[in-house]
Amino acid sequence: MRRQSTRRSGAASVELAVVLPVLVTLLVGIWEVGRMVQVKQALSNAAREGARAAATGSRTDAEVDTIVKNYLTAAGLNTANYTVRVDNLTTDPNPKPTDPSDDPEAASQLDHLRVTVTLPFNNVRWVLIKQVTTITTLTATAEWYSQKDLPVVIDTTMPVN
Repeated sequence: MRRQSTRRSGAASVELAVVLPVLVTLLVGIWEVGRMVQVKQALSNAAREGARAAATGSRTDAEVDTIVKNYLTAAGLNTANYTVRVDNLTTDPNPKPTDPSDDPEAASQLDHLRVTVTLPFNNVRWVLIKQVTTITTLTATAEWYSQKDLPVVIDTTMPVN
């Protein structure tokens, strides 16, 4: 005795049609989250590079801005509408967002400096994730202490024995 197999032509196609949208949504979500982690890391590194440059005590805000922009551009990020803010927390521990930033050239040795980099979320998103999140900007902050050297004064009037 042989059993007759029931025909299931098209069953795999129907199952794929049901599962594929869920699978694609999941994969795109994972892809977008991975992209955000990558961008956040690049933004943190750019802020750190800017803070390191500001900590030398010999860079202006414009030079720090250029260093951050070059880092973001090298990382392949769109720098349209980004902002870089340099604050000297030693002179103003609670800087207001509307105040102009302090000039790092005026920093003394061991002044506490903060560099904040902000990038619009629309510059880096790959898919239409606006429906899922309300994030409008990505921000990274780095803090360093000024490593500006104190000038060494040598008194040449004293006799040498």
